[in-house]
Amino acid sequence: MKKTCKLIEFIFFQSIVSCLFLFNIGCGLDTVYVIDAPSTIHEPYYQSISQDSHYFKFHTNEPSAADEDSLGYIFLGTDIYYKIYNDSSQLETETSNLKSYAQNEETSYNSFT
Repeated sequence: MKKTCKLIEFIFFQSIVSCLFLFNIGCGLDTVYVIDAPSTIHEPYYQSISQDSHYFKFHTNEPSAADEDSLGYIFLGTDIYYKIYNDSSQLETETSNLKSYAQNEETSYNSFT
């Protein structure tokens, strides 16, 4: 009787350990891919009379097709949103606000909204 009871306890203990092992190896953190921020090539200068300098140009850090296999993810591209301003002071205010949100670690994840 004691041998049977110990065998049942052993099997029960082994099943609990097996279940905990399976649950722990199946759970984990999601994979996080970090994409570097775009780099500015030309920033607009709106005080100039010439409209040739009223543009911006930037380079995104998208992986190439060859890098996609080694990185393990596919980057679908970049969406660009723009707004046309009639008042340069409003433009400068909103631009400085966006830059401050993007540079702050606490608000950078939500700066696109």
